[in-house]
Amino acid sequence: MASFLRRAAVAVALIATQARAEGWQNLDALDAAVAAAVGSTGAARPVDRRIKLANCPEAVSVGAPIAGSVTVACNSIGWRIRVPVSATALAFAGPLLMRKGDPVSVVTGAAGFSASVSGIAEGEGRLGERVRVRTGPGASVIVGLIADPGTVRIY
Repeated sequence: MASFLRRAAVAVALIATQARAEGWQNLDALDAAVAAAVGSTGAARPVDRRIKLANCPEAVSVGAPIAGSVTVACNSIGWRIRVPVSATALAFAGPLLMRKGDPVSVVTGAAGFSASVSGIAEGEGRLGERVRVRTGPGASVIVGLIADPGTVRIY
C-alpha cells in the first residue's frame, strides 16, 4: 500500500510539473483577477481546479457581474469561463437601473429577428440581474435580465 501511495504522489507531482511546462493557466491568478475586479469578497468559490486552460499571454479580462457571475476571458487565445460571485460583490456591482413600477421594454430575439412589448417592472435591479415584469393587467409575469435602463431581455 505504501508503494502505491508513493507512486501516486510521484504521478501527481509529475502531472503538476507537466502542466506548468505545457503552459496551463495559473488558476490562483484567475481567482486574484476576479477578487481585484469585484472586491475581496468576489468569487463565491475558487475556479474549479480540474479545469485546464491554455496559458494566456496577456492579462485576462474580467467582465462586470451579470446574472450572478463574471466572465473571465483570454481574448488573444479565445477561451472564456464564468465564475460565480458572492452576493456581497453583486450588491456593489453598480447603480440600480430599474425600480418597481418603472416602464420597461421587454425584448427577445435571435439572429435576424426581434420582438418587444411594453411592461412594468415588478422589482428593482442592477445590470444583469433578474427582474419580474408584468406586460398588462391580468397578464402573467415574465422574468428577464436587465440589459440597460428601461430594457429587460428575455433569452
